[in-house]
Amino acid sequence: MKRRREKDKEKHRGGQGQAPSAGQGRPVRPGEVKGTSAHIPKSPLHGKVRQSLRMGAHHMGQTLETGCVIAGGGPAGLMLGYLLARAGVGVTVVEKHADFLRNFRGDTIHPSTLQIMDELGLLDAFLALPHQKVPDLVAQFGDLRLRIADFSHLPVKAPYIAMMPQWDFLNFLARHAAAYPNFRLLMETEATGLLTQNNGVAGIVATGPGGGLTIRGTQRGIQVHR
Repeated sequence: MKRRREKDKEKHRGGQGQAPSAGQGRPVRPGEVKGTSAHIPKSPLHGKVRQSLRMGAHHMGQTLETGCVIAGGGPAGLMLGYLLARAGVGVTVVEKHADFLRNFRGDTIHPSTLQIMDELGLLDAFLALPHQKVPDLVAQFGDLRLRIADFSHLPVKAPYIAMMPQWDFLNFLARHAAAYPNFRLLMETEATGLLTQNNGVAGIVATGPGGGLTIRGTQRGIQVHR
């Protein structure tokens, strides 16, 4: 899997300098947010396929208002952003990297996570991405083979671990979150501090390609209905 990650990254980066063909979008520009039509790679495994995100540029010294701001576009941050946007909350996610194509510590999507994806109605589309199924784990000591985990008996829709590069997972979440007009993703924008007000946290201070940026959260008493 590690060798495959390196190969995928080289393949993807090798095509970034080429102009998009007819019907394709351009890559996400650093620091872009919702406002204009932009695109991110669906997956390095899909070549130059692009999917739309609504984004626009932000500028030095600008103050943005949003219902909730999330620092970090990792699995937890993007999933939370998706869930909040799905519940009707205005949400902004800031991510310090320019894209999701980098090394991660894990490429495993566990059965419990797949079950959540199923409950959200995303599982079929998610499993359409390239992945490997791991229904069990086996340890070998010399000639002795021991099965140390068997996921096939779990009472879930997908009783196995899905091995998938994490950048595919993050791009997937970002694309589906962007389907909601109240979701905004700021790439290459790093949270550098907290914005405090009345002895509480009211937002974040960030730095992006355009300079300093203040993002203020306005939502109070968020209620998520099942």
